[in-house]
Parts: sequence; structure tokens; C-alpha cells
Amino acid sequence: MHLFNSLARIAKELGTSYPITYVCTMALPILVAFFLLSNEIPGEIALEGVLGGWLYAGNASLSSLKFYQSSMGIIDMQFSLYTIALCMLGYTFVFGVPIISCFVGFNRFTAYSIAMIPVLLLYLFVFCRSSLPISLFARPLPIFVLVLGLWSLYMAVKRKSKKSAFIFVLSIFGFALLTKMLLNVRIYHYGFVLAMPAFMLAGVLFFDLIPRMLRDRNRQVGPYIAATSAALVLIVGLHLNITKNMYSRKIMPVSSERDFFYSGLRGHFVNEVVKWIDEYTTKDATVFVLPEGVMINYLSRRINPVPVVNLMPPELMMFGQGRLLNAVMSESPDYVVVVHKDTSEYGFDFFGKGYGNEIYDWIQVNYKPAKLVGSPPLRNDRFGIMVLRKVD
Repeated sequence: MHLFNSLARIAKELGTSYPITYVCTMALPILVAFFLLSNEIPGEIALEGVLGGWLYAGNASLSSLKFYQSSMGIIDMQFSLYTIALCMLGYTFVFGVPIISCFVGFNRFTAYSIAMIPVLLLYLFVFCRSSLPISLFARPLPIFVLVLGLWSLYMAVKRKSKKSAFIFVLSIFGFALLTKMLLNVRIYHYGFVLAMPAFMLAGVLFFDLIPRMLRDRNRQVGPYIAATSAALVLIVGLHLNITKNMYSRKIMPVSSERDFFYSGLRGHFVNEVVKWIDEYTTKDATVFVLPEGVMINYLSRRINPVPVVNLMPPELMMFGQGRLLNAVMSESPDYVVVVHKDTSEYGFDFFGKGYGNEIYDWIQVNYKPAKLVGSPPLRNDRFGIMVLRKVD
């Protein structure tokens, strides 16, 4: 009861004593989306569309996929926990020494010098070893968010701090997002969305709460701010360098009518396939790309009649191979484009070899090769795209 009252008090601090207002506000976009969809498609299908991925949250087959277990960091729990502990040790050293330098009664020059030692060592380590796994720096974010959330809850309840109430709510949101990659937090891949609130909270911790704690105790803050800022510059610089290297490999222009973007070398294969589709198929021809590659549909302006975008392992497990096979058979697209895709990250080598076998076999019987760009797909590590035409 005390906890309930505390949470109600926090809600009041956030600006209202009527939680029902929040519930209705959150539900409104969902209800509007459902009613708009249900005007065009059956209500059951509209509800599935609105629920999205939440409909399959309890699917045991999906959660057992190697891809999701690796993404969450539970495929090797011991290594994940060891990595988090090691990263926390690094954080303790890099940020703990500057904090200590602010507490010990050193003169200004000595305090700054001591505070910068761990950061300079980090810079030296990066300079001498360019293969530093920079992605590991985000691993301890769940710990930061959890600690900050508990602290903000205490401050919101005991001192009725409105700011702490906001931090507490953001902590709940940030931690909920992190659960999808709890032991393998990163800011690339899913992390650019899932880790963003947690990253913001880490900024609050390191650049607001800790400096305020030092000021409240009449300690100099400059050495800590200097060291923390230098560490942040290093982290941002390393990620900018990674971004530069990634974009430097995108040298192949991919274009079609009004569209233009740069891609890696595989963009050449896409250009050739789109060019062939434009030249040798009619505008109303239907094209189904598998196991993934819907960009070919967009660039060629050809409709995919099958009601799925991909045929990767998650789609097979969510919708069922029988259901998808019936969809492919009933729609019977004019052309099927097979794009090479290594799906070993899911625990399968290729589409048609370990998963999707029935769909692959049906396509082999009912379609014949029309155009090959590169190597035959789904055989080895060499990339290629095969266009198949429906047998008359």
C-alpha cells in the first residue's frame, strides 16, 4: 500500500492526479489505427496489425532462435556477465579516479593531473590497439539505469522532487527497452533505438547528478568534468570513425527513376536485376523477392502479391510455413527473385536448407531461371541474385 501511494504521489508530481487521462491518451492512437484499418480489412487482421510484434512475444520458437538469444546476450551467460563486470571495473577506474581527485585536498593542477590519468591511459590504449571493442562500453547501461531509477524513486518520494519523478519514469521506460538486449547492450543495430533512453540517463548521471553531488559537498568539480568530457570525446570520436569507415565502403550508386542512394558492391547486382525487370517484364507484373530484398520491389515499382515482406526464419515461425506456402501458391507471383542471404545467425545456413524447404521446393517446380546476376544464390558464400519466371 505504501508503494502504491508513493507511485500515486509521483504521478501527481508529474502534473495530474487522474491517471485515467494518461491511459486514454495512450490508447487513443491505437484505437484510431484499429478503426481506420478495420474499414479496409477484416477486424481480426486489423487487430493483428495493430498488435504487431507483441502478438508473438510469447512464441517459444522465436525466443529460442540463435539470433535473438545472441542479441539478448543469453547464448553465453557466463561470458556476458563477465564482460559486464569487466566494463564496470573500467568505468570505476575511469570515472572513480577523477571523483577521488575532487575529494582529496590537492591543489588545482594536481587534481586535474590525477583526474586525467585514467582517460589518458584509455587514449593510449586506443592508440596502441585500434581493435578496441568500443561496442562494449554500453554493456553496463542496465546497471546505471537500475541504480538511477531506484535513487530517483527515493528522491521523488522523500523529497517530493519533480525532476526525480521524471527521471524515475524515464528509467522505467529505458529499462523496459533494454530488456530485449539486457546482457548485450549496444548502440548499434537495435541499440540506436533501444539504448537511447538509457544513454540519456547515463548522461544525466555523469554530467548532472555526480557534479551536483560534488558541489553539495563543496568540492571542486572541474577535474571530474574535464576527465568525463575527454572520455566522452573519445567515445564519440571512435564511433564517428566507425561511421566514416562504413560509409566509405558505400561507393556503388543504386538508382531507379527518381531514386538514388549509395550502397556497397552488392548494389551492382541490384542495379542489374532492377534493369532486367524494367526491360523484360510488364508494369503490372508481380514480383516476390525472398528470403529478403523488398527494396527490389520498390526500385522496380513492381508489386509483391504475397502478404509478407520477408521469408526469414522469424516470419516462418510467426506465420507458419503451411500458411505462407498457401499464400505463395494462391497469389502465384509472375516472378520470384532469390537473393543470396546467409542465415547462419539464426541457426540455419540458407533458405530452403533447414527452413522454408516446402516453399523452396514448390518454387523450384513451378518456376524456371530467367536471369542470373553473380553466383547462384543460397549455395555458398558467394553473392548472387536469381530471377525466376513462372512456368506456363
